Amino acid sequence: MKISIVIPIYNVEDFLKDCIESVLVQTYSNIEIILVNDGSTDSSPEICEEYALKDKRIKVVHKENGGLSDARNVGLETASGEYVYFLDSDDLIEPFAIEDLVNSAQSSNADVILFDARVINEDGSPYTELPFAMRYYRVADYSKITTGKEMFKEMLINDEYCSAVPLMFIRKSAIKNKFIPILHEDEIFTVQLLYSAKTVAYHSGVLYIRRNRQGSITTGTKSSKHYTGVYKVIEELVKIPNRDESINKYICRLYRYSQTIYHQLSKEDKKIVKNDRKGLNRIIKNNYFFGISKLKLFYYFGQACVITNPLLMKILRIPYRLLKKCTQKNKYKERINALKINKGHRRIILIGAPIHGNLGDHAIIMAEKQLFKKILSDVEIADIEMPFYKICKKDLKKCISSKDVIVISGGGWLGNQWIHNEYTVREIISSYPYNTVIIMPQTIYYETQQDVDKQISEAEKIYSSHDNLLLCLRDFNSYEFAKIHNFKEILYVPDIALYLNYDNLNLKRSNVLLCKREDIEKVISDNIWTKIELILQEKRQSYMYTTTVVKNVAVCHKENAVMKKLKEFASSKLVITDRLHAMIFSAITGTPCIAFDNTSKKVSGVYEWIKNLKYIHYVDNLDSAIVLMDEILNNEPVEFTYDSPNFNKLIDEILIRFEDKEK
Repeated sequence: MKISIVIPIYNVEDFLKDCIESVLVQTYSNIEIILVNDGSTDSSPEICEEYALKDKRIKVVHKENGGLSDARNVGLETASGEYVYFLDSDDLIEPFAIEDLVNSAQSSNADVILFDARVINEDGSPYTELPFAMRYYRVADYSKITTGKEMFKEMLINDEYCSAVPLMFIRKSAIKNKFIPILHEDEIFTVQLLYSAKTVAYHSGVLYIRRNRQGSITTGTKSSKHYTGVYKVIEELVKIPNRDESINKYICRLYRYSQTIYHQLSKEDKKIVKNDRKGLNRIIKNNYFFGISKLKLFYYFGQACVITNPLLMKILRIPYRLLKKCTQKNKYKERINALKINKGHRRIILIGAPIHGNLGDHAIIMAEKQLFKKILSDVEIADIEMPFYKICKKDLKKCISSKDVIVISGGGWLGNQWIHNEYTVREIISSYPYNTVIIMPQTIYYETQQDVDKQISEAEKIYSSHDNLLLCLRDFNSYEFAKIHNFKEILYVPDIALYLNYDNLNLKRSNVLLCKREDIEKVISDNIWTKIELILQEKRQSYMYTTTVVKNVAVCHKENAVMKKLKEFASSKLVITDRLHAMIFSAITGTPCIAFDNTSKKVSGVYEWIKNLKYIHYVDNLDSAIVLMDEILNNEPVEFTYDSPNFNKLIDEILIRFEDKEK
């Protein structure tokens, strides 16, 4: 089977050689490589000719600049293969990509094969910032061969639809529409393709390497062409003959995106798109897309200007931080009033729910709530996020009675490495001397600093002075530290996140996940991660970087974010990490894991609780990791069942304290 690989090229001299080389080393050789030079003014044309002399499979087409769509169309006209693949000239493909896609095409006989990508920075280093890094990677099960219409619907429901043409391997005869010469041309081409395709399959491997490059069409400053592009896409989507509710939802999503673009435009660009904006609003109104109430808001008022239009904020002289703080205070007032009403009843005041994006901390809160609801089902749990406590601590003091049990959420932030959290815990202990205070499983870690002895002495004084304090530690080093320094009543128990239950639904396992720390607790060097990447490439094993720390997770969405992350782990054949909760997520989902330590030794400390799990491996050097990688990846995958550590000791201690409170 002959495959045509079309590479549109415009002024990418810094990245073009890497792109072409990634195609030349493909393990599948029956390919033609069509380099379409779209009027480049740098050295890209010379690079094309240079490679054409090296390999007879390369065809070079030089043309006047007409844009990406025009270059792809010219490449498509030149292509003679049964399947065609469009590769962006600043990106790369894995050396086994075409072979894997050909195998998928032959086994499924599909018109279109969808697959995934990992993201790198301009310099080739891994890009892990979410949600952008997850835009090109899907975790739901799409193993069923179906129509393009059904595949589009499923991916849209799961919020995993990606319109990027380079993530599609296409039978040439299935292409019924050319690329339209606009920006955002992928948004219309891919939907038209899927709705005309009889069969579509999904290859779960990560085969594409997307370069996040500043100044590219995707990441560059928004202009009138971006707005017009979205308008034209919506105009064409409305015309699709078999348009259904899925396309309507997609149009609504694009319309909201158009409003975001509009508020980023310059004054001149807004004048340029004036008629386009009227036309777009007319389409939305005439096609009755007001079934979604949010869209009405976007239609009548544009997007919320206080968020997207900093200039308007300056004009109105409303500092964003002040506005945000006022909004928070109003929200907290309602919760304070609710706490006052229930004062005097037995409650758990759970302090420390995070609003940041560390999914490990969110998993801890979820597990704590699961445990308390199971053993104390009749007891109210009042969530107090850290910002809530800091802003309203005086008001909280008036709402909490001596019957309430103060529970400080678990984690790895006692000591001086995250000293602001340590100070908050000390303040809570001191502020509630007559309440039972339970600190859920934590790690204590003090870095060697000039005043470390003074810091430890202050902590010892506060922790040992409270008569009703239970301090739970999740690793033996922390437990020994607390015992030596007389931290009153202490308990050695597992990390509470290990209490979570997860049904992996027998998901198909495909990629290797690399999950590394990027903060002050990091120990493993980038050099070691690079060596791990090279080993995986030699094994022709698809992999991607992920993280358990994401941005902008709303409190109301935190459980969904944790469950989606667990699903991602459950869809992987191996996880390599130096993050504690990546190891824990692997354990919960029955996923083989190779774990390195961090500065506070909490990975190795918590590993002691799960070392009986044959699929979780702690290593302290790269050589040991390589041996395990060979063993895991060279053998047939085995499905493992998670066996949770015993939490009875913790449960008994909690119940004793609640019985005492009742008396």
